[in-house]
Amino acid sequence: MLKQKILEALKYKREPMEKRISASQLGSSVYEILMRIKYGAIESKEINNATIGSILHKGLECIFKNEPMIDVELDLSYKYKEWNITGTADLYDKETKTIYDYKFIKKTKVNGSKTITGLIDKLKNNDDDEYFWQLCLLRYLANKNGLEVKRLVLFTVSPDAGWDYEKKRYIKFDDEVEIPLNYISDEKIEKRIDSLIKELNLYVDFENNKITLPDNCEAKTKYGFLVDNNGKKIPRKCELYCSYKDVCKLYRNKNLNLEWRF
Repeated sequence: MLKQKILEALKYKREPMEKRISASQLGSSVYEILMRIKYGAIESKEINNATIGSILHKGLECIFKNEPMIDVELDLSYKYKEWNITGTADLYDKETKTIYDYKFIKKTKVNGSKTITGLIDKLKNNDDDEYFWQLCLLRYLANKNGLEVKRLVLFTVSPDAGWDYEKKRYIKFDDEVEIPLNYISDEKIEKRIDSLIKELNLYVDFENNKITLPDNCEAKTKYGFLVDNNGKKIPRKCELYCSYKDVCKLYRNKNLNLEWRF
C-alpha cells in the first residue's frame, strides 16, 4: 500500500508523439529521447534511483510551499522551431534570482557514477556535463519567459556520505556547486537543440505517427557497467535509471543473477 501511494504521487503525464525536448534530455542519446516520444511517460512499477530523487523534490514542495518569494517545481517552456523546449526548475528564489537544481550524487565514484569532485574538476577544466546543460537550459528558458537569473546552483545530497570507516573521517551529506551563469551560452544551447531536432526528424514521422528506432543506444556504454555475480556486464544506466527498459528492444537483462535483487 505504501509503495503504491508513493509511486502514485510521483506520476507525471507526458503523451506519446509530442514534439518536445526537456532540459534533462540535452545530455541524452537520441535513442532515449525517441523512446520518450514513442511511449510518452511510463509509470514506474518499482522504487528506483530515479524515484528516490523525485521523493526529495516532493519534500522540497512541502518545505517551501508557503514561501512567497520561492517557486518550487517551476515549469518553464519555450516554442522553438515547432518544438516545445521544456524544463522544471527545482527551486527559483525570486529575491536572489537563483535557480537551484537538486541532485543525489555520490562522494565516491563507483562504476561510472558522478561525484562532487568530478563535477568541480569539470568546471575547472571547462568541460561539459549533462547537469551543466540542464541548469544552463533552465536559465535560457527562464530568460525566454521574462525571468531574471543571476545565479545557478547545483545543490547535492550524497547517499554514501557519513562516516568513512576506511579513511576514518566524516563526509558531509550536502554540497553546493555554483555554475557560471553563461557556462553554456544561448548560442551553444540552440546549436545543440538544432542538432537534436535534425537527428530526431530522421527517425520520426509525426504526420503519420511513426517512429523508427536506431540500432544502438550510446547510453548503454556511456555511463559504465554493473557486474553480476557471474561476471556479466550490465549497462548501468539501463538497469538503474531507464524507465523504458521493459519495452526496449535493446534491453536484454530480464533474468539477471544479481545478489541485490531479492
